[in-house]
Amino acid sequence: MSDLEILSPPPIPPTPPFIATSMPPAPSLESFAKFSNGEELDYPKNLIRKNLIEIQSRSVLENDNYMGTVRKVLLMIPQSTLQYKETNEKSAVQYFSFYRPVIPVIQHGPSCGLAALCMGLNFLYHSDFKLCDVLAAARDRGFTKQGEMFSAVNLLALAQHLVPCSGSLVGKDCDVRRKADVILTELGQENVILLPYDKDSNHEPCLKRGQKAHWALLTGFVIVKDSTKSHHLLKDKDFSDDEIMPGLYHLKSSALKSLNFGASKSSIETFVYAFHGQSLRCRLWSLDDVLSSNAQLVSLSSEMAAQPESFVLPSDGIASGLSSQFVILKKTI
Repeated sequence: MSDLEILSPPPIPPTPPFIATSMPPAPSLESFAKFSNGEELDYPKNLIRKNLIEIQSRSVLENDNYMGTVRKVLLMIPQSTLQYKETNEKSAVQYFSFYRPVIPVIQHGPSCGLAALCMGLNFLYHSDFKLCDVLAAARDRGFTKQGEMFSAVNLLALAQHLVPCSGSLVGKDCDVRRKADVILTELGQENVILLPYDKDSNHEPCLKRGQKAHWALLTGFVIVKDSTKSHHLLKDKDFSDDEIMPGLYHLKSSALKSLNFGASKSSIETFVYAFHGQSLRCRLWSLDDVLSSNAQLVSLSSEMAAQPESFVLPSDGIASGLSSQFVILKKTI
């Protein structure tokens, strides 16, 4: 028998280098600084919106540096001002921010209104209301069965039952532009807003005619201005420059009560900081979008409409209880 030649197996080829096929990394703080200074961004504009939406602020419980939270949330704004920047090349966008952190309360079932109320009362009174206790109080007063709140009037009454707060209801007799000024003024006076709206799949305001009705707590705002037109809005003593982001200014609460928010009409855009019962994160929404969503809450979701006996509903429909309405909560000293 002839000797057999033993062949060794072929060597295993080296692992090919990883080739990134996903989107480029999200814009950095340096990119934001370039944008604020009017410089060109080294970033595909058609991808900015998708990436910026993903850069939400972390839970307030995980981030005790509120300025850091503001910076992260503000990274969502540039897409909404790109068109303005493209047509106003010599302008620098400025962001005037008033942000107040809130400890989130997560809802159980359809208790979004009660969760928003818990957050608002705990913030105003430094209290520790639990959702289960607020739900029990709402049931005792006949306002809800499963946690649903289809009446802004009842939500205000519940708040005043729980604490000696001074609140008010803004309704259909107030036009949209006036509502915008009221919201900014009340937030500037360190009050909070409970507002119903239709939520989209990403929790942002949408237009579903009430089919996705949800409640949010508004705690602050961002006014986006053209630097050439913002000199009349504020004086230097009214705000502090952000230490990292050029063009970002933090409004001082001491100056807000005398601030004329009617000047916001000349803003490029106005945004509100919002918290709601399905997320631990602060959200930043266009105020115009919020008010448009709030104004068209006229019908129940098909699931709720199929079992009306399971919920407490306004006798003449949810339009009378929610549409074009929101609640202002004020702390009684």
